Amino acid sequence: MADVVGYDPDKFEWDTVHEEAGDQIVLEDIGDTYVGEYLGSEEITFTDKATGEEKTFTQLRFRDPQGPKVINAGYELRQIYDKIPPHTVTRTMLANKVSMGPGKSPMHSHRVDVAKSANRTKS
Repeated sequence: MADVVGYDPDKFEWDTVHEEAGDQIVLEDIGDTYVGEYLGSEEITFTDKATGEEKTFTQLRFRDPQGPKVINAGYELRQIYDKIPPHTVTRTMLANKVSMGPGKSPMHSHRVDVAKSANRTKS
């Protein structure tokens, strides 16, 4: 069991200002689906060790009953989720892998649905 040092935490009400890192969700096979509460996106900046070049990518942040999750978003998912307000329950499915030509990785194409208003989570 973890130790608590300092004040008795049961004497206070708490608002979370930061959550631990989320588990990575990977939709690899056509039909793979993730359902969770969309919390927003975050741009991650890092230095490429091979080139020394600064690069960025976007992570979509979610929460579900098992805790926080993230999906690394390519162009298509960024465009879709830019239109979805935080605290919306979404269903994201890998719908297709579009051929980009010989020797290139296929582009992942997704279907994204949003829960109707009555089923959204309360913030």
